[in-house]
Amino acid sequence: MKNFTLKQSWKKVYAKDADEQISTLRTYHMNDEEETEVEKEDIVEGHRYGNTLVPMSADDKENMKYRAEKCFKILGFTKGDKIKRHHYLGDGSSYVVPEKDDESAAIALSALINALYETNMVAIVRKVYSAASGPKLGCLIPHIKTEYECLIYVELPFREDIRQFTFGSLPITEDNKANVKNAPSADQLKAVDDLITDMDLSQTGDDEEDIVEALKPKFVFNPHFQRLYQCLQHRALNPDDQLPELSPLIANYLKPPQEIITKCEPGVEKIQKLFKLEEVKRKEDRTGEKLFKDGDEAEGGPVKKQKLDDDLQGGIWEKDIFWMDEAEGGPVKKQKLDDDLQGGMEDITKAEVTEVSCHGIQNN
Repeated sequence: MKNFTLKQSWKKVYAKDADEQISTLRTYHMNDEEETEVEKEDIVEGHRYGNTLVPMSADDKENMKYRAEKCFKILGFTKGDKIKRHHYLGDGSSYVVPEKDDESAAIALSALINALYETNMVAIVRKVYSAASGPKLGCLIPHIKTEYECLIYVELPFREDIRQFTFGSLPITEDNKANVKNAPSADQLKAVDDLITDMDLSQTGDDEEDIVEALKPKFVFNPHFQRLYQCLQHRALNPDDQLPELSPLIANYLKPPQEIITKCEPGVEKIQKLFKLEEVKRKEDRTGEKLFKDGDEAEGGPVKKQKLDDDLQGGIWEKDIFWMDEAEGGPVKKQKLDDDLQGGMEDITKAEVTEVSCHGIQNN
């Protein structure tokens, strides 16, 4: 029983004429100045080993494959609770049933299923689908219903496939002295536990007799498939119209059940009261312009910028001043104050201040 997927029958067509034939042409070129074209038969895969590229042809890959005989063999048994849900692999599961009209096989398999069910055990098996496929590890879980009984095969990871990550524990015990100030209180822990219990989708209902599983996959439509079907139907009936808006019925699939939302509201409000959030203001970068501005405001308000000629008797009536150099015998242009400063004084005041000393201000 695999996960259901849509049959991909999409075809590429020319948007302006759907009847026009489209063909794909793919060429391979070398990464050189001439972009030399090469044939596909002359290309092999390459894998890096340090700084070396190791070519690997299709024949090499075929010879490296592990060869195994087709089999479905029980390796041993273990308790069912030792098989964790997050260890399940694959895109689905398989049902193991006896061969039709084989009474002896049905009796033998039924005995195994009932023995596993009564002892809460599962069987660990080795599965090789064919000689061309690699071996896989899995478990057989007993499944008994009124109408039938079977074993459910689920693929499991090998030891090398499991990645164990170690994270620092929360400071919730007295033995852990690290970061004690962030340790949650007993009320905070209880509030989170209560919210998790209220959000449980496996048991919903007002009465104990009416408790059912919410969002059970058997009774819930896939919103991705439903939206695709909606667009296909609309485009088939209205080829020239825009795609429709999302149907309210499909949008409702994306929302949690109203019963769960109502049940969780008191827990969410309690968490908001116990876990208070404080806004942390970001420290602003101090520039020379900002530094001088703050200094002026501290002295009693903004200070008007003083012109260069305010303290000069008579002022300066021209931007550029010329004077006669008696030694050279001709006029010489007076140099501006910021001619030797890259960017001028305005950029210096806007630069970030990194150090202030008695000799001046050093900036970047």
